[in-house]
Amino acid sequence: MLVGATFYALFIGHMSSLMLKVDSAGRLYHEKLSQVNEYMKARKIPLETRHKVRAYYEYRWPQQKYFDEHSIMTALTPSLQFEVRSELCHELIQSVPFFQNADPLFIECVVTKLRFCVAMVGDTLINKGKIGDTMYFIQRGLVEVLDSEGQKTTNLSGTDQAHLMNKYSAAIIKSSSQYFSF
Repeated sequence: MLVGATFYALFIGHMSSLMLKVDSAGRLYHEKLSQVNEYMKARKIPLETRHKVRAYYEYRWPQQKYFDEHSIMTALTPSLQFEVRSELCHELIQSVPFFQNADPLFIECVVTKLRFCVAMVGDTLINKGKIGDTMYFIQRGLVEVLDSEGQKTTNLSGTDQAHLMNKYSAAIIKSSSQYFSF
C-alpha cells in the first residue's frame, strides 16, 4: 500500500511538473501580449496599429510559439550560435543559388548575421529610393513588387531569391501573405 501511494505521489508530481513546463511558453506569450497591450495603451498608439500588432502576435504564436531568440542566442558561445543558426538556415543556404559556390567562410559570415523575420500582409519590406541595409531571403510566403505608381508588376516567392536581390532593388516590395524570411 505504501509503495502504491509513493508511486501515485511521484506520478502526480511528475505530471504537474510536465504541465508547468509545457505551459511556460504559453504563459510567456500571454505576459508578453499583456505587456505590449499596456504599452500601446499608455503610448496612445492608434487602434488600427494596435490591431496589427495583436495580429502579428496571434499569427506568430501558433507558428513558432514565442521565444526571445536574441537572449537565447546571446547566452551561447559563438561556435554554438553558428551551429544553431546553421541548422536553422540549412535549407535556405542550400536553396539559394547565390550561395551554391560561395566560400565556406563567406557563408559562415552571412549565417551569423541572419535574423528571423515575420512580415504580415501589407508590410513594406523595401522602399524605392531607400538605401538598402537589409537582404531578405524568403523562406515561406509571397511578396509583390510594385512599380513607382504602386501598381503590382509581379509576385516573388522563395524560389525567386536571385530576382529579389538583383532585379528589384529599385522597386517597392510588400508582403502579400504572411511570410517568414531570414
